[in-house]
Formats: sequence, structure tokens, C-alpha cells
Amino acid sequence: MRPSDRPSGLERLRYAVAARRGIVLGALLLTAALGGFVAAQTFTGPDTATEQRTVGTWTTEGELRHGAVVQRDTRAFDAGAVLHNRSVYFSSVTPALNGSYVFRHSGDAEPATVQTDLRLVVRAVTVGEDKSVLWRVSERVASERTASLSPGDEFAVPYEFNVTAQSELAERVRRELGSSRGELQVRLVADTTVSATVAGERFDRERTATLEVTPRGDSYAVSATSAGQRREPVTERVAVPVEPDPVARYGGLLAALLGLVGVGLVAYLDRAGRLDVDPETRAAMELARDRDSFAEWISTGRVPPAGDDRVVTVDSLAGLVDVAIDSDRRVVEDTDSGTFVVLDGGTRYEFRPDDCDGDVLGPVDGHGEGSETAPSGGDRPADDPLTGDGEEPPATDE
Repeated sequence: MRPSDRPSGLERLRYAVAARRGIVLGALLLTAALGGFVAAQTFTGPDTATEQRTVGTWTTEGELRHGAVVQRDTRAFDAGAVLHNRSVYFSSVTPALNGSYVFRHSGDAEPATVQTDLRLVVRAVTVGEDKSVLWRVSERVASERTASLSPGDEFAVPYEFNVTAQSELAERVRRELGSSRGELQVRLVADTTVSATVAGERFDRERTATLEVTPRGDSYAVSATSAGQRREPVTERVAVPVEPDPVARYGGLLAALLGLVGVGLVAYLDRAGRLDVDPETRAAMELARDRDSFAEWISTGRVPPAGDDRVVTVDSLAGLVDVAIDSDRRVVEDTDSGTFVVLDGGTRYEFRPDDCDGDVLGPVDGHGEGSETAPSGGDRPADDPLTGDGEEPPATDE
């Protein structure tokens, strides 16, 4: 077979399997093992799995509402008008602040037990980010409890206090301490405890909300903070059936079967010699592989006859490419003869693929030994340097 002839797909497959017999067998065995393992897991795995499932939810929320009643007529406000949830109130017309702390819950809970305690705290804090407390005075404002707050209902605890009177109390404390340091604050603190049963699970929670009042001479600022809305899920571990994955089950069986059949087939073909590739075909495929590997050094064209050039025959395409690299030349593939040539001055280096069929490439399928043949010109003596020890002889004119 000429190297320019393309081997058939079957010949290429036989050559590839023979050259990598161990890798192919290992891959087939691994495929069979993995396929068997996956299939076995689908047959022997548990029929049920345990997972967390939400069986109920409980949502709680509390807020401090505030407002003030206008005490006298003004151009801006009429007496008796009610101002709600403002950020600033005027001390002269709305000295008293009132409102309520409202708690509610919803979800899958049973009626809850709720208790709320309201405390009024007058204090002085340092000016800055840390807000360190310099002193405080506290008193209870209200305390209420219910044992049957149904989901969706509201539990409200009302309150009322005079901000002007609390500011005067703070000034008396300052005079007693002999210091006016710090910023005055009046705080209403709502501490709430709630207990409820949700989907058979008992919950005991605490919440705190704060209404902060800051006197500023002729007015006072109000801001409310709370824990906001809290949602708590109730979960339980339940057993659910596990449906086997048909792709894993039957795909694993198929992979195991194909792997075992492949191992047996490769072993049979190897023993029967069906993987053997004739030397000419093997040489052609080796040449094609080398041709692709060294494509960047090879150009195609027509090379003139040798003429007076000194001709050196190289045993392999790889060796000829080495010559081209060392001499900074191109390898030219003659399109007419298939010969690969490097022209370096008066010396012509050649590799003739047709002269190498079945030579030192040797068999890759492991059956028999390759035979060496003289690379070019069968009349070279056995001790010729090109076919003996592999060293080039001194170039001489033909």
C-alpha cells in the first residue's frame, strides 16, 4: 500500500485498538464496573427517603402607634383635632402623647397567650454614635394579659403620658445631679411575651418595641422601632417513597452489558489475529500521523530531479524534519512521487515513504517482529553507515 493511499475506516479501527489494547480493555472494564454499580444502587437502594416538610407556619407582629390631641385652637390646628403617627409634635398644643401597642398573630396557631408590659423611661444619653446612658428613671405605665388571642385578632394595650411633664422631670433630675450633660430622651418600652401551639409544637417568644421621644424645646420628635414581622415555619421529618430512576437503572445495565461484551470481543479478536494490520497499512498510517504532526514544517510542490546534488536518504519523516530544523529549511513533499525533500545547498536530503513499507516502524499489535529493510537502493552493503550504525557518511559527489 502506498502511504498516499488512505486506509479504510476498519483498518484504522483495528490499528487503533491493537496499538492501545490495554487502554481499550481498561476503559471497557471500567464502563462495565460503573454501569453495574449504578444499576445495583437502583435495585438495592432504600424504598423511602426522609425529608423535612413544612406542616404549619406562624407569623407574629407588633407595633407602637402614637398620636396626640390638640389642646387649643390655633391657625394651624383646631382644638380637639387628633394627630396620628407624626415625626414631630408641638409641645404647646400637643403636650400629651397617647396611643397603643398592638400585637397580632396569624397562621396555623391555636389561640395564644399574650402579656405586654409598658414602661416609661426618662434618661440622658451622651451625644454621639455610642449613646451611652448617663442616668435613667423608669416607671410602669400599663400591663395587660390575654389567654385567648385567636389568629387574625389584635391585642392592644393603650397608653398616655405628658411629654412636657416628663421633660420637667428630667430637668429636676439634672438639677439634683448638678449636671446638664447628655441628650434628654423619653422612651416608652413595650415588652411582650407570647406562647402558642402551632401544628403540635409549643412556641414561647419575647418581643420588644420602643417609642423614642426626644424633647427639643418647643417640640418633640417621635420615632418607633419594633422587631417587625416574624414568620416561623413548623417542620417535621416524613418518609416519602423513592421512585427508581429508569435512566440510571437500565442505562447502568446497558453500560455493564456493553462493557463486558466489548471486553470479550476485543479478547477474541486479539487471540484470533483479527486485529493484525499488515505492515504496509501500518506504515501508511504511521506516515499519515507523522505528516499531521509535522505539517507546519512541510510544504507541497514539485521537486526537480537530483541532478548533481549529493543525495542523502533519511530513514523517517521525523528525521528529515530534524534536518530541516537544523538547517533552517522547509520540507517539500513532491506531489508527483510522494517523496519528502530538503534542499540544503548542494545536498539533497530525501525520505521516500514507498521504500519504508513494513520496515523499522515495527508492529504495534504485539504479534511478530518487524523486519528492517534498506531505506533506499537495495545494493548498499550491510556495513553502509546509513543502514548500519545510523551515522551519516561524509557527503560525496555522485
